[in-house]
Amino acid sequence: MNTLSFVVWIVLAAPAVDGPTAFQNGAKAYAAGHVEEAIADWEQALAAGFRPALTSYNLACGHARLGHKDAAFAMLDKIASMGAPLFAQMRNDADLASLHDDPRWPKVLAAVEAAQFPCKRDPKSRELDFWIGDWDVVDARGGKLGESHVELILADCVVYENWTSSFGSSGKSFNLWDAGRGRWRQTWVDDSGGLHEYAGTFTGGAMRYEGETVDRQGKVQKLRMSFTPQKDGRVRQLLETSTDGQSWATAFDGLYVRRKKS
Repeated sequence: MNTLSFVVWIVLAAPAVDGPTAFQNGAKAYAAGHVEEAIADWEQALAAGFRPALTSYNLACGHARLGHKDAAFAMLDKIASMGAPLFAQMRNDADLASLHDDPRWPKVLAAVEAAQFPCKRDPKSRELDFWIGDWDVVDARGGKLGESHVELILADCVVYENWTSSFGSSGKSFNLWDAGRGRWRQTWVDDSGGLHEYAGTFTGGAMRYEGETVDRQGKVQKLRMSFTPQKDGRVRQLLETSTDGQSWATAFDGLYVRRKKS
């Protein structure tokens, strides 16, 4: 009986490099000017799921430096789909300069900005912009009720009012289009400890809110409020209150008159 000898070759594969290590290896190679090596490392990091937005951005930079425009734009499209906060970095990064003369550049730049700052171009988020400005607020007879400064904050997502009444009290409101719930929201706070919370929509030519407040004795009061832009540029705010939801009393009726610039 012949004895067959088998030579078994055992191939020991090099251990896989984890995502963070691959990312750091890429950063070191890139800093040393070894761009192709850096790309290989970052592709490994991306495959491992390590910081996909930042890794994709680094890959875009590497491909742009090597003149691989299609690959660079593919990575930038990926960044836009993630909504990564990289717009300012992307706009000013010298490593992406080779892409600036490509017709795809302004489109992907705008896509990254829109993904990072969704409120700026969202028509729903702009429905209350008619209220932005510096105002004197008067009653039906022209008597001054107070002053108001309304501005956009937080990347144009929040319409913020800073109110001071003629009696010396003050309050602030924060208005936001809640895209997830499909409703506008307002939270009002004032220097008496008051808190009003509203939800509403822009309908019938006005922003219409409904809400409630609870006083220190635990009494619940229903609220409804509207902001109606007038043809002459003024804005009427009407606030009504109710204890039963059936009968309503006017709590505030003011006309916002835009203050003339000095």
